[in-house]
Amino acid sequence: MTVIGIVLCLAALVVGVVVGMMMFGKQQSAVPEAERTRLVEAARAEAAEVKRAAQLESKEMALKAQAEAADELKARRAELQKSEEALRRREEELAKKSGTLQGREAEFDKKEKTVAGREQAAEATARRAAELLDE
Repeated sequence: MTVIGIVLCLAALVVGVVVGMMMFGKQQSAVPEAERTRLVEAARAEAAEVKRAAQLESKEMALKAQAEAADELKARRAELQKSEEALRRREEELAKKSGTLQGREAEFDKKEKTVAGREQAAEATARRAAELLDE
């Protein structure tokens, strides 16, 4: 039975006793007034104890839920940190490759200029040779 069910049962018991006292209060009952008062007080005390137990259980559940949420947050942060580290390493690799490609491109441009210069020199030499032969 749940805590709420127990509280409702005890509340119903107290209400039943009170209603019974009101309905049959004028009649002489078999149970003396002191016994009825003791029963009502016992029911109230038990209801208060059940209420305290329910409050304690709800606080425990709240603390448990808070701890679970904190654990989940910690796990998510760790996962995010791991992803960020992987992304950072990937960016570093790409930057390194980019630097390598830029170096190769610069080297290619340098070789291309050297070849172009040699071609011009060869053409100039060929022209001089042709001029010398034509003379």
